[in-house]
Amino acid sequence: EFGERDKLVFSINEKATDRRDLEKGIDGDAAKQLGIAEKELAAASAKFEEVRADCAKARVGWQSALQAAKSGTATASNETTRLENELRESEEAVSKGVCPTCGQKLDSDHSPRVDELKAQLEKAKQIQKEQNDLSDSLEAEPESLRKADGEEHAAMKALEESRLREQSAKVVIRQQDELVTRLKSVADQLQVLEKRMASLPSSFDRAAYDVLCERADALAQMHAQWQALGQAEDTETRARKRHAEKLKEFEEERAKQNIDKARLTEIGLSEEQAVQVRQEFVTVKNTVPFLEKQLLDVQESAKNSHRAVLECTDRLEKWKENAAKVDEHRHGHLLYKEVSDAMSDLRTRLNSEIRPKLAALAGETLAQITNHRYGKVEIDDSFKATLFDGERNKPVISGGEEDVLALALRVALSRYVLEKSGMPMSMLVMDEVFGSLDSDRRSNVLEMFEGLREMFPQIILISHVEGLGAHGDRILYVNFDSHEKVSFVTEAVPQAISL
Repeated sequence: EFGERDKLVFSINEKATDRRDLEKGIDGDAAKQLGIAEKELAAASAKFEEVRADCAKARVGWQSALQAAKSGTATASNETTRLENELRESEEAVSKGVCPTCGQKLDSDHSPRVDELKAQLEKAKQIQKEQNDLSDSLEAEPESLRKADGEEHAAMKALEESRLREQSAKVVIRQQDELVTRLKSVADQLQVLEKRMASLPSSFDRAAYDVLCERADALAQMHAQWQALGQAEDTETRARKRHAEKLKEFEEERAKQNIDKARLTEIGLSEEQAVQVRQEFVTVKNTVPFLEKQLLDVQESAKNSHRAVLECTDRLEKWKENAAKVDEHRHGHLLYKEVSDAMSDLRTRLNSEIRPKLAALAGETLAQITNHRYGKVEIDDSFKATLFDGERNKPVISGGEEDVLALALRVALSRYVLEKSGMPMSMLVMDEVFGSLDSDRRSNVLEMFEGLREMFPQIILISHVEGLGAHGDRILYVNFDSHEKVSFVTEAVPQAISL
């Protein structure tokens, strides 16, 4: 009964100590610290998004300004090239006494445009220089953009620190939860122990307890003496056994010494000489491990050298492969650069030579089709056409106007190819050019094709529009037989010939 009570008292004291330690480790402000960390993280995240958006906006603005400056430089360069070519042609034509535009002879009172072109050329060169300076000034990142990058980096760093603080606060919360769980478990265990303690009887005989303690101490001393005697007996037995083993070893060693003395006497060596030989043998024997270690080191060094040679050989082969790839890439880069330069030159020539002529021919054709409602077309650097209503451009046009503009560009391109080829073209083919045209514009298109017969003796029109049969020299109908699954061609005689 007394032993059970002592155990319970010890356990209760131990659990009470654990409870006090756990209560000290619980921090009531952990949840508050987590709330603060979460608010700081939200503020840092919002600040980072704001700074990143400002930085992206600044970068887009700088890149847009740089792109606009480069585009302006290219436009100014093209304009300068065009004016230089026009000025050179004008000077050559004037020196020959003919008009550079139509080739007619100039009158004596004709005032050439050379001075005007020179003035325009000087102005274009000044604009080109200004655009070049602007492009050069925008090549490097502005100070405001670098500052914005620095602010973005600082905001990102602050955001990462806020995230770390939030994570640390969450770890503390988890630890606090674990401490609370452990504290509850200890409290439950302490409650159980106290109930068990309360269930024990309260009577206790102190005198009987003291007698039992004295008897227990005496028995403990007797048990210790008994263990010491047992150990001493075991020690004596082991000592006798070891003495017998050593005595046997001594007899064996003495017998060996007698044999060795007999052998020394037989071979004529004295004991001093035998000791010297033994010492030399021991010296050589002690040297052998050192020499073996040196041999192993040399072998390992040889292996390392062999591996190094193999590695160098492998690296040399890889270097040769990489060198071959570099040469191949260098050749490809040079070829790409030549093609890129050629395409750039072609684009410059197309912009300076073809676009103005193509736009003029398209405007002329467009005026004929639309009864001079539209008569001006502009073509930009990407060869995108813009329709003009008088002097005002129309960025948004209807489907019919798109078809008319496309037809004008197709005819203009055909006429330009004919002019540049230097030889007659026998055929012009137009497919589905009447679909969205009204009757007036359809008649204008037919009249336009009539005017092109001198350039193109044979004009083929393909259309689903009915009523065009009277305007051709020869009419072919293509029909599909749904039963036979074949197409067949029939020829009809036109009622009148106007084309």
